[in-house]
Amino acid sequence: MLEEIFDKIPERYKVLLRRGILKLKREDELTLLILTRNVKEAINFSDKIAIFNNSIIEQYGDTKEVYLKPESAAVGAMLGKINVVKGKKEDEHSYSLPILDKNATQIMIEYSKKDSADIYFSIRPENVHVVVDETDFVFPGIRMHGIIDELIFEGSLMTGTINFVRGSLDFCQIYNPTNDVFKIGNEVEVIINPDLILPLK
Repeated sequence: MLEEIFDKIPERYKVLLRRGILKLKREDELTLLILTRNVKEAINFSDKIAIFNNSIIEQYGDTKEVYLKPESAAVGAMLGKINVVKGKKEDEHSYSLPILDKNATQIMIEYSKKDSADIYFSIRPENVHVVVDETDFVFPGIRMHGIIDELIFEGSLMTGTINFVRGSLDFCQIYNPTNDVFKIGNEVEVIINPDLILPLK
């Protein structure tokens, strides 16, 4: 069992230590239990992850699955930046996302929730790409236009808040941060993969 193993280690040595521990784990088929408050460590080390909140397990499972498909807003926020968007009930089994734009009723999400309670969906920043034109990195998905409201430079990329006709997304991923088009107040195109808009409990 390892607890807060990187707390007092300089950043430049963390990579070497991490590599050594993972090599031992693979070669000797060790099972490690790592207790940490550092999200990056938890994600980098683990095959499976348990998220605790007030001594109660909020979610347990494959690390990638828990990150991509958090069951609650709390779990999603514990593992990184996440947009939480309220869905609008259209019928017994489907919801639309009014935030997206005036054509939101065309964006239907099937979900087997039988009661009439509100439902929220998670969208990770890496699923919201902000582009200038077709020469930028793009993937198939919902395309809409928005206005940049906030930018946070993070080195090789930026994150930012984009405002739309019916709301905003706080965490959007922006590639090519040196492009002068990415300025507060500028209009940009946003692409979201609908397959990664996932329901929360």
